Amino acid sequence: MWLHGTLTCCTLHLHHSVPLLLPPPCSALQASKDGYVLRPLDKLGHFEAFKYAEVKVTVSESSGQPLSGVLVSLSGAADYRNHSRTREDGRLRFPNLSPGNYFLRPMMKEYRFSPASKMLTVGEGATVELDIT
Repeated sequence: MWLHGTLTCCTLHLHHSVPLLLPPPCSALQASKDGYVLRPLDKLGHFEAFKYAEVKVTVSESSGQPLSGVLVSLSGAADYRNHSRTREDGRLRFPNLSPGNYFLRPMMKEYRFSPASKMLTVGEGATVELDIT
């Protein structure tokens, strides 16, 4: 991480400012935190943050038996597209999603699923769980 300017740390409501004396070309500040998206604002050292969300899918036969190998397509917010197959336990997870609307569709030859497709609204930091049979 390159730092330039004043660094403000906030931990347990304690604020500390530390002036940084870094020589040029250090003219930008980048920040990262696992599970979050941080975007710089106009003022140097200020960021907008939101926590990633996730969608968890469980696919099973009408008997309740987990169904593996089902191709599940998820597309939506910020040009997101992902196609993955369910594991042996019939589960699949789509992590690190931005908040927004997503279209989910399970696919497997000779199967009709309920729901056949689903529009999901995913909020910041939310976990959306969907059971499909």
